[in-house]
Parts: sequence; structure tokens; C-alpha cells
Amino acid sequence: YAQAKKMVNDFELSVETKLDYQISYKEIHADLPSDPTSTYQKEWIDWSVFLDKNYI
Repeated sequence: YAQAKKMVNDFELSVETKLDYQISYKEIHADLPSDPTSTYQKEWIDWSVFLDKNYI
């Protein structure tokens, strides 16, 4: 955690104005549905299934 915090501590977003922030935020989140929970609910798997798939 300390290493990760040190890495991102000096990181600055190249956002000059509120508009820049809104634009970059929209670009990042453009592919997300407005209601991700219900959209992806059918694709959810149980934790035990997830762990079995990845830690065999």
C-alpha cells in the first residue's frame, strides 16, 4: 500500500478546467451503461466460482 501510495502521490491529471474534467470523465465512462448493476447482473458469478477459475 505504501509503495502504491508513493507512486500515485505525485501524479497529476492534465485537467485545466472543469470542462476538461467533464470531457475526460465522459470519455472514460462512455462505454458504461447508465445502470451497470442490472445490466451485468446476469453475468455475475459467485466468488467461489471466480476463485476456482483463477487460483487452481
